[in-house]
Amino acid sequence: MSFARSGAVEQPKPRIQRNTPRILARRGWSINTAAKRLGCDVGHLSRVLSGERSSKSLMTRVNELPNLIS
Repeated sequence: MSFARSGAVEQPKPRIQRNTPRILARRGWSINTAAKRLGCDVGHLSRVLSGERSSKSLMTRVNELPNLIS
């Protein structure tokens, strides 16, 4: 059996999701440390940050992380 591609065009990721890994790094957070602080799985956080999954509440909490670099 053969499966045809749906032909759907992948939409560009929202700016916040494209930039969030850089934002974490600029604030001094690694994805592992941020996931622990946020109480979520590293894989889930990674998928949300990459735009593969959607979670407004997690993105809000990511944006509320304090700066660790002065």
